[in-house]
Amino acid sequence: RVQFEDLSFPRKQTGTKVRWDFGDGQISDQHDPTHVYLRPGSYSVKLTRRHDGRDAEIVNAIQIERPLLLPDPKQPPDELAAYLPILDSYDPARCDGPSLLQLVRAYEQQERWASAVTAGKAALKPDTPQFDDESRYELAQRVAQIQREQLLDSAAAAESWTAAARVLLKAEWRAHCEIAAADLLINELSQTAEAKKLSEIAARHLRNATDPELQSRLHRVRGDVLARQGNGKE
Repeated sequence: RVQFEDLSFPRKQTGTKVRWDFGDGQISDQHDPTHVYLRPGSYSVKLTRRHDGRDAEIVNAIQIERPLLLPDPKQPPDELAAYLPILDSYDPARCDGPSLLQLVRAYEQQERWASAVTAGKAALKPDTPQFDDESRYELAQRVAQIQREQLLDSAAAAESWTAAARVLLKAEWRAHCEIAAADLLINELSQTAEAKKLSEIAARHLRNATDPELQSRLHRVRGDVLARQGNGKE
């Protein structure tokens, strides 16, 4: 957590508007904002002041490190709950992948399941190039697991798996998402046609794959589809 202060002159001049860009995608229009960085790193922070239709910019580079926490009975470590009002103001779509993972983990630790899902789903949308494939894959797993196990919404979990399969680049990860969605569709939602379609797409993505676990899961799901269709021989 970092406390910023507007030291430009004249400070808080009547009619002056400010905009902070914290270098991690998040912004604020407060004069002296408190900001939480989701991970260590070097950030370029820009303060823009607008007065009489003119903009003035001040830029500083800051280094955010993991704090060294020593036992101190007079000043205990911060509680995560105290950070959530600030994190709630963040736009998940402006995060990068590793930062969004940290945001989702923070909500998970506080058992704010709906907030975790809402944040994580930002990485499952197309036209979001700031998210790397690995982060998308992990976020898809977290979101779908919360939807199914905590929110008891298998239909939403299947939709998240399917959305992730559309944006992932790695064929095996796409297949994993398609198989997971097909499993829910056939065994919990009784949507045979959709499950069959996804299992066939997954089979194409696994054509050159060597992961035996994924192959086994695919065969099981395809067997479930055929059984539901009454095709016992196949």
